[in-house]
Parts: sequence; C-alpha cells; structure tokens
Amino acid sequence: MGGTSRQGRYLHGGLLSDYIALSKRDPARARGIMVELILSERQLACLQAAVTVGSEESAVLGRAVGLGSKMFSPEPFVVKCTREIAARLLTVAQRFCRDVVPEIRAAIEQEKP
Repeated sequence: MGGTSRQGRYLHGGLLSDYIALSKRDPARARGIMVELILSERQLACLQAAVTVGSEESAVLGRAVGLGSKMFSPEPFVVKCTREIAARLLTVAQRFCRDVVPEIRAAIEQEKP
C-alpha cells in the first residue's frame, strides 16, 4: 500500500501537529502518554529492521510481547511506548513499513489527551 497526499496532510495537519502542540504546552504530559501498538510478526520485524540499533525505538520494539499462540496462526505482538516514541515510529513506518502506518495512527489517535 503506497502513501498518498491525503496521508501526508493527515500526518502534518493532525496527529503530529497535535503532539507537537501538546509537547510545547505540557512536555511532561506528552512524554507520559502511553500508546499500545498491536503488530503482526512481519510488521514488527519490518520496524525493527528500519530503526537504528541501540535507539529508544529499537529498545521499545525489542520489548514487544507476543499474544496468543502460534499454533494456528501468527501471533500478534503488543508494543507499549510513549506517544513521543510512537510518533517517531510513525515517521519510520511512513518511509519503510507503510502497512504499519494505519495501526500506529490508530493507536496514537486512541490515546489522544
């Protein structure tokens, strides 16, 4: 799935700008908002390959917890991180893992203050 100009407008006019505004008003609150991403094994692997080794993003992805059982289907993974890190993962996903973008956007939107 490729990116569209609508996706770019949404990011620049919506979630990211909301986060930046909150960061300026109340930096501690913006950092403290936790986001829960639900990712497939393939999506998680794509993000892990795209982030810098040793970065905060890499550390967060490395702590992903598997849900369920692999017995019948691939298990989903839960990644818990701050909204700030989720916003950075969204930027990475837009460039390298486009199929993850909707999941990250939805998680950030769900945790809006």
